[in-house]
Amino acid sequence: MADTTAPVTSATPPGGSYNVAQSVTLASVDESAVTIYYTLDGIEPTTASPVYEGTISIASTTTLKFFGVDAAGNTEGVKTEAYTIDTTAPTVSLNAVTSPTNVTSQTITGTVEAGATVSVATDTTASDGAATVTGTAWSYTIT
Repeated sequence: MADTTAPVTSATPPGGSYNVAQSVTLASVDESAVTIYYTLDGIEPTTASPVYEGTISIASTTTLKFFGVDAAGNTEGVKTEAYTIDTTAPTVSLNAVTSPTNVTSQTITGTVEAGATVSVATDTTASDGAATVTGTAWSYTIT
């Protein structure tokens, strides 16, 4: 019986947002030998594109496209994985406390890059937690 099933390939780790460079492995679950073609510039790969031979280092924001061809000539559709590499630490500021402190609670506020999260750690873990972030402003009440 002739093999008419296209190979299935995947990238590990998958595309996503990362804060360090990624070492990406392409693999197939096909039982026969599979040749994987890929590009790193977002252009659709062809059989004239580079052949995957080992780990691909992705150190900056990259669109990886790839597909496999098995020994019987079956070709899978092109797959795309988008990697966002952001190695810059977010900036956060803390506003000066202008209201009197009291023994029951204190609200602290500040600014942060849009999309960031703020976690507050105090000298008592009972008061630790995630701040509320709205746009670029954040606030947290320490109790």
